Formats: sequence, C-alpha cells, structure tokens
Amino acid sequence: MKKAKLTFLSAVIAAGLVALMGCPQPTNGGGGGGGGTTGETYVGDAVSAYDAVNYYVYIESTTGTQDNDSELYAFNGTCALADATSTGSGIPEGSIALQVTNTGSSAGWSAGGWTTATASNMSSFNALVFYVLAKDTEFNGELRVKIGDAAADSPEVPVSFTADGTWKKVQIHLDQFTGIDKTAIAKPFIFVSVDSDFNDIFYLDNIYYTYIDGFTPPAEPAPTAANTAPTFTGTEIVLYSNAAGGSSSVTMNWASWSGSHETAIDLSGDEVKKLGIAFVGYDLATASDVSATTNIYIDIWSPGISAVKIKLVDFLGDGWTENGDKEYEYTAPISATEQWVTLTIPISTWTSQGVPLTDLNQVIITGVDGNSTGTANYYIDNIYFK
Repeated sequence: MKKAKLTFLSAVIAAGLVALMGCPQPTNGGGGGGGGTTGETYVGDAVSAYDAVNYYVYIESTTGTQDNDSELYAFNGTCALADATSTGSGIPEGSIALQVTNTGSSAGWSAGGWTTATASNMSSFNALVFYVLAKDTEFNGELRVKIGDAAADSPEVPVSFTADGTWKKVQIHLDQFTGIDKTAIAKPFIFVSVDSDFNDIFYLDNIYYTYIDGFTPPAEPAPTAANTAPTFTGTEIVLYSNAAGGSSSVTMNWASWSGSHETAIDLSGDEVKKLGIAFVGYDLATASDVSATTNIYIDIWSPGISAVKIKLVDFLGDGWTENGDKEYEYTAPISATEQWVTLTIPISTWTSQGVPLTDLNQVIITGVDGNSTGTANYYIDNIYFK
C-alpha cells in the first residue's frame, strides 16, 4: 500500500482558513482479513475486488495502491486517529482499520479525513464506497460524510448504519455531494461525528470511488404544491410572489456572487424558487424603504434543513461603499420539515442591530443543514414586508 504522508497540516479547508492538526496514516496491515472475533464479521481488505479503474482513498490491499498523495488529518484536534488492530478493538488479528475517537468540540462534533496534493477527476464515478464498524457501547451519535474541491465542501450526507459490532458497507451516490467541482476533488473523504458526549468511537476501512451499474441516488423530497397563498391588500412591499395581488413591488434579482444556485420550479401554475444550501444573494433592482413595516414574511419548504439565515443589507443611501453599509444576519429556525412553513420575523430584529432598512438593497438567504436528510436543496416563496 502506498502510505499517505505523516504530517502536521495547516491548510484551507471548507470556505475559510482552518488549522488542521496532522495525524499518522495507519500502517499497512497486509492483505484481506477473514473471520472475526466475538461474533464480528470482518469484510477484510477485499483484495479480490481491487480494480485499477477505481480510485482508492484508503486501503490495505497488498496488490492495490492508494491513489494520489494523500494526507490524513484531524479537524482542529476534535478527534483522535489511530491504527485499530485486534487488541481491544474487535478488528481481527492481522488486519488494520482506522479508529476514530471523538474528542469533542464546543459545537458537539468532530471531523477529519483525507486531502490530496493533486486534485482528481471523479466525474466518471457514481459511488463513494466505504466500510464502517461501531459498537452500541461505544457509539450513540451520528456519522456524516462529505467531499470537496479546493474551494468548497459539499453538504454533509448522513450515514445510516446499525452500531452492532459488525462491518457495514456504505454506498453513497456522488449526486448527493452537490455544490462542488467533481472534476477537481481535493478532499476525497471527510467524516463528521456528531456526539455531544464527546466519546464516540468508530472504525473506517476500504474507502474508494467506483462506478456501479444501475446505481441511482435516492429520490430527493420536494413539494408537490405551493403554500396557501397569502392575501395581499396592496399595502405590502413584495419582493417575490405569484399569488393574486402580489405583483412584486420591488424586483429581486439573483446575484452572480451567490454561493449557490436558484432554480424556478412550477407547482401547478405557481412558481417557487429552489435554492441550494449555500448562500443565495439577491440584489434589489430598486432600493426600498421597509422601515415602516412590521414584519418580513417568507414561505419555506424544507426536506431537512434546521434553519435559514436571513441577512438584510442597507446601503445607507450612497450605494455600495466599502465599510459604508449596515447589515445583520438572523438565524430563523425551521419548525417542520416536508411542509410549507411561513416565517414571520419582526423588522425590529434588524433595526435593533443598527440596520435602518430605509435603503434596503440586498437580501441574502442561507440554508443551515442540520437534520438527517443531508439534502442540499430547499424551496422558498412569497417574500414580502408588511
């Protein structure tokens, strides 16, 4: 096996600068394992399954090689990474896997994974495959994975498996990793362990990319009908709506500097907007004074996001000038999934933070991925002030 370099890293991870603490790459444990201990079945290194057309992130195969020049790291020291052998781990003698111990963070999660010195084109594959093992006495949290290019990470995809002390094979369709360039993957595997007790232990092995005939991504939940239309009286300042009487008072244009997409979706004659999990910015064609209104209203349909961040930007009457604008971002929780929810947020949320809203020029919306579906999309409709 070609080992990844042993390093202490300091690199750009996700969207910003993050210090990475390097951890040793597990050593070569030889060829495939068999059998097991205490009733565990070890899938082994699957040497017979090695295929040069695949891309291998981490294997122990004596005949295959790891691809690229990979680095194994722990994110900000939130987990401990070590070789897991037969001693006390449940891994059979003669075999080695990666043991991950959640050592905790203030956010209740830990993370780590592999980066590569050279980006790789994964667009010919449709599946990320890996094996995971955990015991119910050692694991009571949630495992998620994601991948990334040099500039950004995909949303986290939850991994459903039973922590019963046996190896589980996981196959995730690459279409579930959205918002990144799959022709230039530089972070081929990132794991996130969500565990407020900071004591979860799990094991990883045989991580690779492949193409599986007939493999399709799970259907993404989506609304089948729009929300009940609000009743407009003409006193509203409407940024977006197709409801009767809701002709937009102000044109809200998707901004090219957005971190995500916007797609118009027709729901039985009513158009709604499908947004990605990253931020979506809107420039108002005409600045608007909304300071005399009471609330901002937004309809949202979410298959799994836990909240949405809403940032209102006031240009203070002099256009965009560096350090000359006022803005505030409010995080609104989503109370229900897979149904329309109307957010009603007082204007005082912003004015109390020094944003006068007399010259509103931008609205920026960001989904917060915090629930179990791992979806990268949600839907909005009927954005207005009243």
